Amino acid sequence: MTEFIILATLISVIVVALLVWSSIKQQGVRRNNDARAQCYQVHEQTLLELANDHKAGLIDEATYREARYEAENRLVADIRNIDERPVMNPAYRWIIPVSFAVPLVAAGLYLLVGNLAGSDPAANFVRTGNVGQFVNAVEQLEEKVRQNPEDLRSQLMLARSYRAMGRYEESVIAFGRAWPLIKDDATEISIFAGVLALYRGSFEGKPDELIEQALALDANDHDALTLAGGSAFQKGQYAEAIRHWKKLQALVGKGSEEHQWVAEQIEEAQWRLDNPGKERSPQRDPHQGMSAEVDPQLPMGQAPVL
Repeated sequence: MTEFIILATLISVIVVALLVWSSIKQQGVRRNNDARAQCYQVHEQTLLELANDHKAGLIDEATYREARYEAENRLVADIRNIDERPVMNPAYRWIIPVSFAVPLVAAGLYLLVGNLAGSDPAANFVRTGNVGQFVNAVEQLEEKVRQNPEDLRSQLMLARSYRAMGRYEESVIAFGRAWPLIKDDATEISIFAGVLALYRGSFEGKPDELIEQALALDANDHDALTLAGGSAFQKGQYAEAIRHWKKLQALVGKGSEEHQWVAEQIEEAQWRLDNPGKERSPQRDPHQGMSAEVDPQLPMGQAPVL
């Protein structure tokens, strides 16, 4: 059974990582192609205007040839600059490790939560590794929720199940419906914020509001601090990210994998703070070595405390 869970998890990791990477890469390719097309359009317009001016006698032959030469050099330089742009926007680097971590957590998260193991489809799936049983259980839970929308515990279990399946939009809806049950739980609110950030592709707006609410409930909540640091990092607010992560670092055990991971995030943010406008060498990637224990809502990497 354990072997089956490991195999299913690895397959899920590969599929999710490839889908996310491919989607972001395609966006970058389209962006660069659009920029090239615009450069060519501007160049053609410039040549047309020069030809008209030359034909009308506004510029002589020598000036016309020199202007054409300069326009062609500008076009070559602009195209070269576009070709040197990274296909993947550095601002979204955090999305890949987060998405990569989702299937890993689906296989391990509920091993840490024993009190819901008897009724939670995701927890039962981790324990049994039976995919068909998991899907059937989710369908039964969906029917139960349809018949009794006020069953908040079932709504929360459905939200967690959707998250484990990568169905983020439906997970967000279910978390919202379970709000009266989780509104005073900093960790659950943080998980909600993380799923919402994954669905939207950004912490802007409601995810940030939820993180602030979680920190107001518990200023030392590991998940909330990690997300707060990740949100600040994404916005380029590196000093703020360092502040949150240093507080988190003081809460985790020294020498642990979590402590080391947080230290790497702090080091990365500090480098960016000290070197504004620069990009790190590709040999140094703060997401390398991410643990399989990472929670799906965390932007940079943090062992779950659930």
